[in-house]
Amino acid sequence: MRPQSEFLTLSQMQKCTCDFLHSAFTQVEFTVTSDERHKTGITPIIQSDERLMSVDSKTEMDALLDAWGEVEFTLYHYTSSVEEKGAGRARWHFGVVAQRVVEALTRHGLQWGKYAFICYDEWGARDNQYDDNGNLIEPAREAGNKYGIRYEEALVFEASYISRKLRQSEK
Repeated sequence: MRPQSEFLTLSQMQKCTCDFLHSAFTQVEFTVTSDERHKTGITPIIQSDERLMSVDSKTEMDALLDAWGEVEFTLYHYTSSVEEKGAGRARWHFGVVAQRVVEALTRHGLQWGKYAFICYDEWGARDNQYDDNGNLIEPAREAGNKYGIRYEEALVFEASYISRKLRQSEK
């Protein structure tokens, strides 16, 4: 049996930031709440109403889709894997670069911080944390920050971008 300290408490999971959880394994994928009773302002992405959101003369969603069209999907190595395993052994990953998404949205006059698919976490420096018996419970850390992407939302947006392109090509 594993010591209790190896398991995350609900409180720890709720405070989880980009840096907290490096990787996790589950028997099944996480379920994201999609219950209509927990949502408000539900609007189709492609046909969003200009009364709800506007950026200059076109709708915010049009601007967001235009910005998303500038985002490149890339392959990359994580620097920590290259440092640990070497460039020849580090595995390739696929995705987008969060800062490039931020730049594309900013170029289109959008405030990236209002969209949940882009994450930004910032933390202060901390000394080693010890329990009452002098056991190290959390190591010291330097101040820092990190960007992240919630891919389940970003990929829904990518599908909307592709759908819009197909609709436009059919006209």
